[in-house]
Amino acid sequence: MPRLESLPLPRPRTLLVVLGGPALVGACLGLPFGLRALATEAALVPAIVLGLAALMIPALYIGSSLLGIAPPAASVALAVGHALRVMGVALCGLTPPAAFLLATSCTPTVARLLAALVLGGAAICALRLLYHSMFVSRGTHLKVLPLFTAWAFVTGAIGARLLLGTLPQGVTP
Repeated sequence: MPRLESLPLPRPRTLLVVLGGPALVGACLGLPFGLRALATEAALVPAIVLGLAALMIPALYIGSSLLGIAPPAASVALAVGHALRVMGVALCGLTPPAAFLLATSCTPTVARLLAALVLGGAAICALRLLYHSMFVSRGTHLKVLPLFTAWAFVTGAIGARLLLGTLPQGVTP
């Protein structure tokens, strides 16, 4: 298996996947609530994903630096790029079943549950890659596991609160 540092990141396609996956899932989440909600969610979900990454990755880096096991900043940036790409690919793959489920049900409860499942599952894939590439490959994974677990929990809670706060409350005919 090639090392993460040796895998190229073609910028235009990577940016398309990183932004497109969350935008597609956001559009699906807004689907039962009308065109305005579709466009709003398609813009808000990528903003939440990228904003949360920009807000929380420095906290992880600072925490691991305080423990004395932080990887080099360039490796962290590369790992974050790959994790966001993995999340985008997972979201692109989950978009068709999510669209089907949301097209056949238009209750806010189903939209909230599906949002939690789809985005939570993709986030777990991205977090696993991030943890592996930042710490496991360097042999520091046991020292940082409590920090990473707490950081992932706080990041997930903030992301869930932001996402569920943006979903429409009622059904628009």
